Amino acid sequence: FDETQIGRAPHNQPRAPRDDVRWVIPPLVGRGEFASASSPGLPLGYRLGEHVVAEARGQDGPCEMVVVTHAERGSLHMARVVRREHAALAPAMLAVARELQRHPQRNLLTILETGWTDEASPRAFVVHDRLVGRSLASLLAGRGVEWPMVLAIGLQCAEALATLHRIGLAHTALTPDSAALVHVAGDQFRVVLGGLDHAQAITPGACAVEEPRVSEDLHALGSMLVALAARSEASGFRVPEVLSCMLKRMIDPRPAIRPASAEELHDQLSAVHG
Repeated sequence: FDETQIGRAPHNQPRAPRDDVRWVIPPLVGRGEFASASSPGLPLGYRLGEHVVAEARGQDGPCEMVVVTHAERGSLHMARVVRREHAALAPAMLAVARELQRHPQRNLLTILETGWTDEASPRAFVVHDRLVGRSLASLLAGRGVEWPMVLAIGLQCAEALATLHRIGLAHTALTPDSAALVHVAGDQFRVVLGGLDHAQAITPGACAVEEPRVSEDLHALGSMLVALAARSEASGFRVPEVLSCMLKRMIDPRPAIRPASAEELHDQLSAVHG
């Protein structure tokens, strides 16, 4: 299944301008609601490990958001610094970020560096890649996408959840707002899950029968895909019955009908494509 070909325009048709592309930063901590900082943040040029603060971006939940550049390479990234009034959240944030750094996966934020500021009262910070794209919530608010992209989004999200569950984390707060569809190059894209401020430790590799939070993750993904498919139908893009039935099984009230793990879900979605 080549998800890079989805939505490719015929060679004799001009491509519509990409006027809907905007900055999207799936929140590692917080709900992604940006506001002006209520107090002065880190000054420009402040050193965060191997990175230097280049621009303030306000607040994201309990964190101060800044654009940073690598001190030697000059590459641009994003950094989250826990605000002092939320210092108690720092250990959990760093633990999640370091797990992601040890187990990189293309559909999760790429963690570049974690550490503590050298202020008199040190604060935790996380540096991760910056993303350009659309939130899945914006797809639901727009005209929708054709069913092959709904299927591709499901496959990539299933891969992300499989990685989280395998390393002993349940997302617990997957929503269209916390997932971004990121334009890579040409017609290629990837889905990146953020919103891991609510991530909770589970037994590594637990299935939905053993761990209710795994079941909740899979149900949340199913609800998101059902909404995308419904928006697609409303926009005139017919969804094949086999895919529609698969998505309905993902949110069936009977647990035995639903996939038992993210890996099983990925296999079933792949079979739907076949």
